[in-house]
Amino acid sequence: MSAIQAFRALHAAPRGFVMPNAWDAGSAIVLTEAGFQVFCALDAYGAGEILQKRKLDLVILDFNMPAGTGDIVLKRVRESGQAATPILFVSAASVAEIKKKVPESESVRFLSKPIDFAQLKLTIAEMIAAAKTGP
Repeated sequence: MSAIQAFRALHAAPRGFVMPNAWDAGSAIVLTEAGFQVFCALDAYGAGEILQKRKLDLVILDFNMPAGTGDIVLKRVRESGQAATPILFVSAASVAEIKKKVPESESVRFLSKPIDFAQLKLTIAEMIAAAKTGP
């Protein structure tokens, strides 16, 4: 399968993660190697487009991105009928500043860049387990 075919196949499946930062290849590779299906978007608008087409297990967002901010994408996730979908903000922006616009909850968590990949995988596992068991 060519790289183009593999990329198209990733975006044809019904579930997975969305990461609106296609330049964060390291995270996408680590998550793919861990067995997760990853959908990458170039910006907040692209993330919104993916959210309208797919039910996702988890959304990983940066806060500051082209064509919008993470709080706008979070709002779109919640409005798309995916109210329980866990949201993980991974950002170089100040967590304190993000929390002024996005309160932390069981389904919304924050990690700071640079990314500790072991912590990323642990946080994802915790969030998915919590989402499966419910509040």
